[in-house]
Amino acid sequence: MKQQYLALTGLLLATKANAIELYINHNLEHYSVELSREQGEAQINDLCFTTDSEESWIFVKYTDGKEVWYEDGGEAGRGYVMPDKNVLETILAKQKEVAEISHYHIHPAKPSVMATPHHPSIDDSYYAIQIATNVLEASPDIVFDDRVVTPYGIYVQSFADEGLATHETRTKIRNIVSEPVIKAVETGNFPFDFKSDDVSVIRSEAHRYAAVISGENVTVTFIEMN
Repeated sequence: MKQQYLALTGLLLATKANAIELYINHNLEHYSVELSREQGEAQINDLCFTTDSEESWIFVKYTDGKEVWYEDGGEAGRGYVMPDKNVLETILAKQKEVAEISHYHIHPAKPSVMATPHHPSIDDSYYAIQIATNVLEASPDIVFDDRVVTPYGIYVQSFADEGLATHETRTKIRNIVSEPVIKAVETGNFPFDFKSDDVSVIRSEAHRYAAVISGENVTVTFIEMN
């Protein structure tokens, strides 16, 4: 298979021009694949049912219309994923060529650790806020959102620029997205039925959860899949 290596800011990204698959990476070297957003999302959704590990990618749409997925997950064999900030920095080094960025990660149907596959965690949202801030600081012209792919759909988190402006405004967003989970821990009552055997119920609850963690300067929506 033909491979092309892009050396930017000291980081090597293996671009597999003929590859058509996104996969869980078990190597230290990150990879990238040319795929449309729709193709990539469908493949990640399929991975929800075939892996117990989390993984993450950055989807980039360039100003010339080219669409590329960059894998940016941490070490292999994890039940959680820590994005490698060097991958985003590499992309933003040519920020004038970038039109859109979406950060994705997967929540497997049967995770290898005690984590829910059905909605973003507090840490997920905190990381999303940090990545959004980094993109905004690099270029306010780049459209950014964060996406968590679950077995039944995708949560899309987007942030208003003014909500990312200061530590105080970012803290307000963190409080909005974390309140339902914190309240559930404190009361022992999680008011969403993600344990149902009925997929339509889970999807309905996902829409409701997205609405609850939306608020000032943060909008969360749920896109159904499968």
